Amino acid sequence: MNIKIEKRETSKEEVNLITVKNSVGFEVAFTDMGAAVYYIAYPDKKGNIGRVTTCPKDFDTFVNGGGFYGKAVGRVAARLKNAIAIVNGKEYKVDVNESVNCLHGGKTTFGYRRYNFEIKSNEKKTDVIFTIKSQAGESGFPGNVQTKIIYTISETKKELLIKFQGKVDEPTLLNLTSHIYFNLNGGEDTILDQELWVRAHKVSHLDQGLIIEGWDEVPTYFDYTAPTKLGKNIRNPILLEHRSHGMDHIFLFDGINKTAPSAILFDPKTKRKMTLYTDYPAMICYCDNYPTKKENLAGVIDQENYGITFETIIPTDDPKAITFSPERPYSYFAKYKFN
Repeated sequence: MNIKIEKRETSKEEVNLITVKNSVGFEVAFTDMGAAVYYIAYPDKKGNIGRVTTCPKDFDTFVNGGGFYGKAVGRVAARLKNAIAIVNGKEYKVDVNESVNCLHGGKTTFGYRRYNFEIKSNEKKTDVIFTIKSQAGESGFPGNVQTKIIYTISETKKELLIKFQGKVDEPTLLNLTSHIYFNLNGGEDTILDQELWVRAHKVSHLDQGLIIEGWDEVPTYFDYTAPTKLGKNIRNPILLEHRSHGMDHIFLFDGINKTAPSAILFDPKTKRKMTLYTDYPAMICYCDNYPTKKENLAGVIDQENYGITFETIIPTDDPKAITFSPERPYSYFAKYKFN
């Protein structure tokens, strides 16, 4: 395993860039700011190296700019209506950072905080382990939280395993995810010709604040129960006229199955494929509806639909589901397998 750590200056502070490459050429770069994935790349059958993610080319924009590119997000991923956190029936007023709601944990979101990290490596795998502590009262949430994000790269496989772990000292809300923007052509073009399959027959019904109002049987423009080109659905006028301006919705998986694929993304042009395995019950797919319009790592100006997220989460419409306690620690995983 080839492991490299270098320090990069940004407009705010120095950041560690950690690169791990295994024996089959599978390479992942991380930053300790936001416990983020900077890029994922690997060779195809012909030996051509290609990235399967996208983000801003300018490193400072990636680290400190908006969009949560590649970041590990918390305390509470997704949105809390009217910035109210409900813990065992008690309401807590938390940060407002998007309209009247709380997005991805508020102003102290883990996505823009610096994590501690350590690397553990042997002949079979490498773990890049990021940890962060959040004090009671941060952004209005109760309870002290210790969070651990573990990225694992096997020596001989083209896959990235992410383990999300959290311990709390009193009941509080917790919902962690990864905000990687995937694009199997590396951002050289849009995702519109790429095919998506999701093991889900229900999708969130969102109000104009992107708050879950209920669950719908997937309408035609959300139906990915068979592999379907994204361009067939995500430019649907119904979605474009909504506040989401495209797909920024939650798919509720057809049950939890740790060993069966939950979603698959395939690019007919590059022949690259990504398969998601997870024990999370749901996933947000956001399709870069509000792009940076800046140059990405492929040297192309980022436009709408140049990436898609597979944000594995617990839906936030049920406070009990995202309430964790000392007796109920947080532990979930997402594994992204590439061909």
